[in-house]
Amino acid sequence: MKRVLSVLSLFAIASVAAGAASAGVIIHTPAGLHQGDHFRIAFVTSGTIDATSSAISTYDKFVTDQADHATYAGQVIQWQAIASTPTVTANDHIGVTHDRIFLVDGTKVASDDSKIFGGFSLYPPGIFIPHLDHSINLDIHETRIEDNVWTGTGLNAEFDRLDPRFSLGGTSNFSVHGLSSSHNPSWLIAFNPYLIPRTTSEHVYGISSDLVVVPEPSSAMVFGLGALAALAYCIKRKRN
Repeated sequence: MKRVLSVLSLFAIASVAAGAASAGVIIHTPAGLHQGDHFRIAFVTSGTIDATSSAISTYDKFVTDQADHATYAGQVIQWQAIASTPTVTANDHIGVTHDRIFLVDGTKVASDDSKIFGGFSLYPPGIFIPHLDHSINLDIHETRIEDNVWTGTGLNAEFDRLDPRFSLGGTSNFSVHGLSSSHNPSWLIAFNPYLIPRTTSEHVYGISSDLVVVPEPSSAMVFGLGALAALAYCIKRKRN
């Protein structure tokens, strides 16, 4: 019996330790998704950075640091910056997964990540304008931030009509920025003005890698573990 109690005690301690280890930002499955569905999370950084670097890795590292080791299903999430430099456009950088995009609080940003930049369609022919269902205006801690955001990206990132001199780290002294308060094309490229000095410190958009929905522990399971630990404690006290 003592051995059983010891095992239960260790299990309870391990459960508490696991809970403490996951005390950081935990991303929960957005409502309406089911096991096996794919999705991505987008956020705007609370911190700011200038746009003088031409290396996309600089902005990837920045958004990753700002994500504060956020996890989903117990795994640390990988992040990329939604940004263009002279050598890479934003849509090529983050890739197209056709996933739905959500904010950290579960609000839907877009139904398909291939549509957020705009582009050119052959069937039917024409240009479609970038549009979000909701602005990317929450940081990783769900704090609202509505401000300038470095993007370095034109209205049509797929074909990069923007002169690369005005991307992040371009040869010009100015770069393109967007507005985290906007869900229309201004989320990507603001107007009046859309170019600001790249030495200015501004926010950056971050987007997660492809995430796959997995079952989350039910409240009943958590309650059961707690009850088991409590029972083990009571039995031990009674025997003593």
